[in-house]
Amino acid sequence: MEDNRRALLARLSEMLEREGFRASDPELKGLVSFDMLARRDDGGYVVKVLYNVDTLRRDASEELLTIGNLTESAAIVIGERSSGGTLEDGLVYFRHGVPIMTLQTFEDYVRGIKPFVFSGPGGYYVSIDGREMRRIREKRGLSIGSVSSSVGISRRSVSLYENGSAVTIDVFLKLQELLPGDLRKGIDIQTMSLSYSSQPRAEHVNDQFLESILSLMGTAGYDATLLKRSPFEAMARNALRSLIFMAFPQSVEAEVMRARSIMKIAEFMEEEALLVSRRVTDKEVMAGCPVTNINEFIEFCEKGELQSLIEKKKNLA
Repeated sequence: MEDNRRALLARLSEMLEREGFRASDPELKGLVSFDMLARRDDGGYVVKVLYNVDTLRRDASEELLTIGNLTESAAIVIGERSSGGTLEDGLVYFRHGVPIMTLQTFEDYVRGIKPFVFSGPGGYYVSIDGREMRRIREKRGLSIGSVSSSVGISRRSVSLYENGSAVTIDVFLKLQELLPGDLRKGIDIQTMSLSYSSQPRAEHVNDQFLESILSLMGTAGYDATLLKRSPFEAMARNALRSLIFMAFPQSVEAEVMRARSIMKIAEFMEEEALLVSRRVTDKEVMAGCPVTNINEFIEFCEKGELQSLIEKKKNLA
């Protein structure tokens, strides 16, 4: 299964390059919640690749959505199978709020061909262009009541559809027969993904060091979010929406690969990176990533000069 996943990841990388995306390195140490970041002028994506999408756990979904939210990217999963069989092209699936699709569906989407059908509780649904549905109904001189009677649905359902609610496929086919025209509305995966984005479930931080870090980040004007399944252990964002990718190693010297991963991701995003050592260290930079100790971190945070600290370290690289 892992060989299938890696082959799918390779095909994804090729597609993104072909379609003009910049993509992050999928081979970085510590990549678990996502495999790749991809950006183009028309938007960004944080992507997880799974051969069997049923292996996507809730905590991984929450972290994927959180990273998407913080990087202002659509969080998506590219997959091939589920317990129900092979995923179908042209459909959007969901698991724990994360949009899931085949590579072909994603490729079509980035080329401007939006899917219309998604899987939901009870079956498949079609995204409806409510404004177009109302226009065609009124043009044909039909009332909401007459549409309701002809299709066998409630008047309230007709109103909901005209206000953008999705319809089951069987109802859609009846509406399409009664109201000739294109009633479909392409699914905006980016908008839909971000609408599902949420912070991970609140957990008590049973770590005095991390508690102090979160407090200090607030003093410095940043909201910090802890993460568990990424090379970085936290992402911090300020009012200007600038990001810092952070980690808090026990021993900086033992974290060269992680430092390199964090730095590559920060450079890809054109944002900052910072390692805050839990122990005394004379390292200023590790694999290009700025390094500080807790005492120095406290000093600069309390002065509201965290960015100055990072710039100071970068100048020593």
